[in-house]
Amino acid sequence: MAFPYANRPLVLLWTVIASQSWPHDLRAYWLFSGLYLCGAAFLTTVLARRLWPASPRLALLAGVFAVGWAPLDALRLSGVLSCSYTGFTLCTMAALTLFVESWHRRRRDLLVLAALLGFVAARGVESVIPVLIVAPLLVAEAAWPDRRRLAGWLVVWYGTVALELALALRPMLTGAPSYQQGALGLDPHPVRALARLAQLLWMQAGPLVTSPPAELWAPAVVLAVAAFLAFAVAAQTWGARPPATVASARGAALRALGAGLLLAASAHAGLALTLAIKTPSRTQILSGPGFGLALAGLIVLLSSLGPRRTAWAATLALGAWVVAVGAGRTVALQREWDTVQGVYPQQYRTLGGLVSEAPGLKPGTLVLLIDSTRVWPLSFTFRHAVSYLYPGQALGLVPDGNDMLYPWSFTPAGVAIAPWPLNRGPWGVRPSFHPWDALVVVGPGAAGAAEVRPRWPEGVLPPLPPGARYAPFERIVRDGPVPASRGILRAPEDDGR
Repeated sequence: MAFPYANRPLVLLWTVIASQSWPHDLRAYWLFSGLYLCGAAFLTTVLARRLWPASPRLALLAGVFAVGWAPLDALRLSGVLSCSYTGFTLCTMAALTLFVESWHRRRRDLLVLAALLGFVAARGVESVIPVLIVAPLLVAEAAWPDRRRLAGWLVVWYGTVALELALALRPMLTGAPSYQQGALGLDPHPVRALARLAQLLWMQAGPLVTSPPAELWAPAVVLAVAAFLAFAVAAQTWGARPPATVASARGAALRALGAGLLLAASAHAGLALTLAIKTPSRTQILSGPGFGLALAGLIVLLSSLGPRRTAWAATLALGAWVVAVGAGRTVALQREWDTVQGVYPQQYRTLGGLVSEAPGLKPGTLVLLIDSTRVWPLSFTFRHAVSYLYPGQALGLVPDGNDMLYPWSFTPAGVAIAPWPLNRGPWGVRPSFHPWDALVVVGPGAAGAAEVRPRWPEGVLPPLPPGARYAPFERIVRDGPVPASRGILRAPEDDGR
């Protein structure tokens, strides 16, 4: 479950749960990513009800917005990529909710469980640490009179956070190479970091007023708004009580607005320290619950400024607007995704053609892909795809791709691959050597499907050394059991988005 080079030993925890629950099917990631997201939204509602019990409408809105408001984050459309992020958002919200409950119930066991969940989240994605740092502020008002107990709570909580922070910073403090410093590019300059933080917050808030009205003309928007209104009316009729006074509603709304902005800003804070985050992708998932809480507080506050008899109608109208814009943005993002398509269809055709031409391969085979269209820019992605489809039989390599994680070289006797030492133990990989007669070269053929090259491609790859032998068809095994992993080769439209 680890990405050792990124110092994230638990980063695949929530993804593994999905893949093991529904093996070899991309729809598992789509399903579990949605479940994690709904779970985080539910916990946002629970947290708001605990903190502001006199304003059930606020809690209802916070949960709805937490699950539906990520207006520019196209990554959330990819179940495979978002599964980890939504899982750790759920884990972080569970830690915050349990921390608040532990205080109000005076339960040390809940405090320890909250700290443990926070530790799990931080060892998966270090950007949750700022959220955990500000968590005690959620109970500051209620806890201040009991400062002695508060001190004990803070020792447990911040002691765990300090350990998380030390582990996250260890590669930087020891001078070891890291993904955070190398690929993301840390830039802790306070002025530039604050500017990036403001930009991230605006990218999440701005679409409320800048989204094109034309995006609202979609069936999905109508269905989303209808579901919201039906759910809100049902909750108001059967479960919720109106706030005791206008003043209490405004007070709860102001506190929720402040707490939500604090949580959203802290969720963006870690990303704001990096130079590589230039788009909203992957930035609006962890911040979703906090931003949903802030939006809920703002709407309840605005609704309370008018006549009391119209407050509920105003709340519904403003809430419906947020739901409509959020749904419209999601539809627009999906349309853009479908237009661009990405490289999945081409990758699918590559792998589909490969397994069609080579149902099986002899152990120790290395598949070299001629990738003239740059469908596989990172060689390790093709390596992992090949090893997944040919477990224990073959590895993949893209000679023109980036050799990140698995540096390799041509030698007089064949191809030598030396995985990064940091990954060898956790991933169970080791250096490998593949003679010339263990290589199979494939390249694009009809409709982009991979085809085995019967002869060594002189001019595209370095010439074979004298005496070297290239015999790809001797490596192919025509009969034998089909690995269960081949089930993942579904049609491109069923890509688990």
